[in-house]
Amino acid sequence: MLIVEGMSGSAVRVVVYENLQCGDCAALRHMLDRQILPQYGASVAFEFYDFPSVKHVWSRPVSAAALYVEAHDTLLAPGFRRFALDNIERIRQSGFEVVLKQWCGYYNLNPTQMIAGLADKQLALNVESSHQQGVARGVKKTPTVFIGDEVLIETFTAEELSQAIERALNH
Repeated sequence: MLIVEGMSGSAVRVVVYENLQCGDCAALRHMLDRQILPQYGASVAFEFYDFPSVKHVWSRPVSAAALYVEAHDTLLAPGFRRFALDNIERIRQSGFEVVLKQWCGYYNLNPTQMIAGLADKQLALNVESSHQQGVARGVKKTPTVFIGDEVLIETFTAEELSQAIERALNH
C-alpha cells in the first residue's frame, strides 16, 4: 500500500521513502505541506512509502498504524502520517499507544479496536514489503526521494526539490 497526494494520474511522480520516527522526514513533511504541495500538487503525484529503521523502536508499529488507517479510511491516511511526524517527541515521551489513543479520540475511532488491529500479520508484511522495495531501490537513509532519474537523500532544500520536479515536468 502507498499513500498518494497531489495529482494521482500525473506522469511525474515524487516517490518518498520515509520513516515516521525520523526528524528529517518530519522536516520534509513540513516542507511539502508549506511549499511543495501548494506549488505542485495540481500537477504532480506524491507517493509515500514506509522505510522504518531498526534503530527507531516504534517506527514499525507507527508504519503499521498508518497502513491500518489507509485500509479503513483513505481520507484520514495522509493526516495520520502528518500527525505521527508532528508528534515524534510526544510519542517518544508518552509512548506510541498513548498518543495513538489520543489520535483516535480526535476522529471518534475506537482505540482498542485499532490497537488490536495492529497485530494483523498482513500489516507487518506490508510494512516489510515497502521496506524491501526501498532496499531494492537503494534506499539507505530517510527521507529518500526519487523524481525521475534524480535522487535526493536525507537533507535537501525546498529549492533543490522544486528544481528536480521542474526538470521532471519539462522532460
